[in-house]
Amino acid sequence: MATLDVLDSTEALAAISEPSADTTLLAAYVSAVSLHLDEIAGPVVQRSVTDTHDGGRSSVWLTGRPVSSITTVVEDGTTLTTSDWHARRRSSDSTLFTGEVVRVSGDSAITWTSGLDKVVVTYVAGRFADTASVDERFKDAARLLLQNAWRAQQHAVRGLDEYDVPSTSFRKFGLPNAVRDILAGELRASAHGIAVA
Repeated sequence: MATLDVLDSTEALAAISEPSADTTLLAAYVSAVSLHLDEIAGPVVQRSVTDTHDGGRSSVWLTGRPVSSITTVVEDGTTLTTSDWHARRRSSDSTLFTGEVVRVSGDSAITWTSGLDKVVVTYVAGRFADTASVDERFKDAARLLLQNAWRAQQHAVRGLDEYDVPSTSFRKFGLPNAVRDILAGELRASAHGIAVA
């Protein structure tokens, strides 16, 4: 399993209820499901990210939200101290940051140096330190996504008149409603079917 996976191999095998499943294929599915969770709810397992932004405004928005910590902020080649910028905390979980980094002087917002690629921020994106520490709510969502995706690998038999006919399930949807319910308040607007620019 990959370091950014939400489920470990034991959890994945239990989720699909197939102890003899192809573990290489299952690992690929788990990685795909974990990536899908990252896309719809933001990074789950923490990773280091570096973003480059244009200056000329008072704040920049980091791409990997939510943010666990900010390592360095560099403006036009100069590394800033923590008194030169402010990162806003999330209201739903104050241990995480929203991803907005504001350039400050004292208690006032000022403008980042104008120009292209003037602000470089290195930070830790994600909610949990590793796969083992992922909250059960996100693991449940990953299990549901995995079960939905794995259906295409499961072969079944259905009755047709007096014959048993092999059949394979095909997914009709990628994001089950149960996942939306479990992660209510965590999903990005695009995961709700709302277009975002």
